[in-house]
Amino acid sequence: MSAGRVTEGMLGRRLLSDLRASSHRIATAQRQIASGKRIDKPSDDPLATHNALRLRSELAGIQQDRRTIDDTKGWLDTTDAALGTITEVVHRARELTLQGANGAMSQADRNKLADEIDQLIETAKSAANASYGGRYVLAGQDTDDPPYAAGAVDAYGGDTAAVARQIGPGVAVQINVPGADVLGNGGADGKLLSTLRTVAADLRAGNVAGLRGPALNSFTSNLEDVTSARGVIGALSTRLESAEARLAQVEESTAALLSANEDTDIAKAIIDLNTQQSVYQAALQSGQALIQPSLLDFLR
Repeated sequence: MSAGRVTEGMLGRRLLSDLRASSHRIATAQRQIASGKRIDKPSDDPLATHNALRLRSELAGIQQDRRTIDDTKGWLDTTDAALGTITEVVHRARELTLQGANGAMSQADRNKLADEIDQLIETAKSAANASYGGRYVLAGQDTDDPPYAAGAVDAYGGDTAAVARQIGPGVAVQINVPGADVLGNGGADGKLLSTLRTVAADLRAGNVAGLRGPALNSFTSNLEDVTSARGVIGALSTRLESAEARLAQVEESTAALLSANEDTDIAKAIIDLNTQQSVYQAALQSGQALIQPSLLDFLR
């Protein structure tokens, strides 16, 4: 037997090898079509696997930032609603002060106005104690405790630290307004609670001069404080809308890249499957023609 002779055993082994390879390719195409993914394990495509892991990490970060923005929007809405109520308190208190400054009003009527001012103080405090998701939005970083207590004590119970949220990669914004910046910390600090306490006292004392001048000027300053805080919240809301729109675009493009990297091209996979099935059938037919060992063939 010469070294170069091709035996039936060699042909059989080669045929089986080709059939196994074709069968494997058929199974791969079927799996890719069924799962919709062209990568079953890292060894299928190491580079694509690495890219997929990176893209998934980026996508998770984007989705987390979008969830943070959604939560922050709720926080800002709650803050703006509280400041809106405080704005109404300022307007109503100013109206009552103008009424009380009328020299023709009786002291009994001024006392009634003072009682209403007391109720406005409690309304302002209650608004400042607004919470979102169990967190007090005007308490600084001390979000577990209400910033103001009902009653005669007007001291601010929170802090003035900033509450920040990340709204994009490397982008963080302050989302809170400390209540002390608007209502004050009790005492003669010129903030809203101080003004309201002074007006109530002037009404009960019949101090018309105090009601006509200093009180009205204080309310103007107090209204500026609230308006400024609402302006900050409004600007933040606009910025969040822009950031959310940008993140939505980035999420869409990142998801598209991830899909292109790991998803099956169904049309191509179906063509590959049909091709491999044809190859497999051709190999079987070739095997039948090439390998037909029989006694008659042996005797020849």
